Amino acid sequence: RFYTDRDVDRNNHTGLGLPIVREIIRSFRGSIRIIKSDRAEYSGACFIINLPLKNDQKT
Repeated sequence: RFYTDRDVDRNNHTGLGLPIVREIIRSFRGSIRIIKSDRAEYSGACFIINLPLKNDQKT
């Protein structure tokens, strides 16, 4: 369940996208981090998502 007490922004967005993505990634025991470039020609953010590989080895 997700909730925000913020108003919808000028583009009709609620801001719930990243919290939902974060919970999905966590449910797979992964992680997400955000980095910002120091270079002026790049704008925005870079999202790095790590998910564990499935182990198909039989024991």
